[in-house]
Amino acid sequence: MINAEALPGKTRVCMLVFSNYPNDPRVRREAAALVRKGLDVDVYCLRQPHELSEEVCDGVTVYRIMDTPRSKEALTRYLWHTLRFTWRALVRVGNQAGARSYALYQVHTMPDFLIFACLAAKWQGKPIILDLHDLSVELFAAKLQGARRHLLALVALQERLACRFADHLITTSWGFKARLLQRGNPEAKITLVFNSADPSLFWLDDSRQFRPIGHRLRLLYHGTIAERFGLHLLLEALPLIRSRHRDVSLRLYGKIDPSYQRRLTQIVREFGLSQHVEFAGWRPAAALMDCFREADLAVVPYLHDAFMDLAVSTKTFEYAAAGLPVVATRLQAMTSIFPEDSITYVAPNDSEALARGVLQLAADPARQAHQSRAAYAAQQQLSGEVMAERYTTLVERMLGAQHDAATSVSAPSRPG
Repeated sequence: MINAEALPGKTRVCMLVFSNYPNDPRVRREAAALVRKGLDVDVYCLRQPHELSEEVCDGVTVYRIMDTPRSKEALTRYLWHTLRFTWRALVRVGNQAGARSYALYQVHTMPDFLIFACLAAKWQGKPIILDLHDLSVELFAAKLQGARRHLLALVALQERLACRFADHLITTSWGFKARLLQRGNPEAKITLVFNSADPSLFWLDDSRQFRPIGHRLRLLYHGTIAERFGLHLLLEALPLIRSRHRDVSLRLYGKIDPSYQRRLTQIVREFGLSQHVEFAGWRPAAALMDCFREADLAVVPYLHDAFMDLAVSTKTFEYAAAGLPVVATRLQAMTSIFPEDSITYVAPNDSEALARGVLQLAADPARQAHQSRAAYAAQQQLSGEVMAERYTTLVERMLGAQHDAATSVSAPSRPG
């Protein structure tokens, strides 16, 4: 257990993230875990129009140092915005590092090169954690096409330099950890912290009734709406699902990439789905359990590629924690956590297979009930409490090592 009183001065952790707080669930969970252990946490992040530049959110001090970009889809825009944010973070953190007396720094990716905004930490000799939410090389390998693939060498270089700059790495899946090991990072430098469900926000819904579903079938998806998450396949599956459930509805909760929204809107128009599909917008995490209660099934139709096969779905942890039955694409990262009997798995990149999976699960209440129990049990092994303890134990160890090193340096030497 972290004993903040045993550490010198006010024990304060600095976090940097090119995202919004408290909307980013992983950053929010980790910051909250540290606050519960008695540490102070400062988060430097992006600002949305309705947000204050500085405020305290549930004990976490938030500095919003740049407005959230309207669009980050184009690679050149993404690079420009992330470089601007990194520069602002470098200046702001550097100016405040002395006054705030940070004991430890943590950078959340992407981008990986954001870690270089922590130069003050190197000057101070303070530990730095790089929390790799995703692996840049695999993600850009899946995105970059044609002549732009030569940029992968630069992506790999900045990841390699960032990992060397960090004192410790955190990542989010067994597949990601395996790749980091393959790239020469020592195993002792890597800690695996899954994106498990926050138990204060997602809990088992004991009131859920499992029954054969008639004409009215309610489907749900929440999270980022982008091409790699395969929502176009789900829309293309709806006509076949509608053949048995004429009042089927699909609610999509989350922020959507503008160019992808145009594609999805075209599919809705082409298949006459306007009465069946609702782009319900982003919802705060605290409101999602109510959305889950209104749904019969959740669908996770991720595409299969080198990145998605390694990335663990946060939303699946949340559905499982709430007891909501799931139909999902069969991917290595998913099957490594959720057994065959806990999810209705379907072949990747196949809208007809997705439709068949939804129809089979909707027609079988016993299967719905069994999946709900099995998925809940599977996620309990990697629950939010377990991951929070793993994470805070790491921070405790790094702070303790820093404290011991400072004490040994400052201790007067004994005469010989």
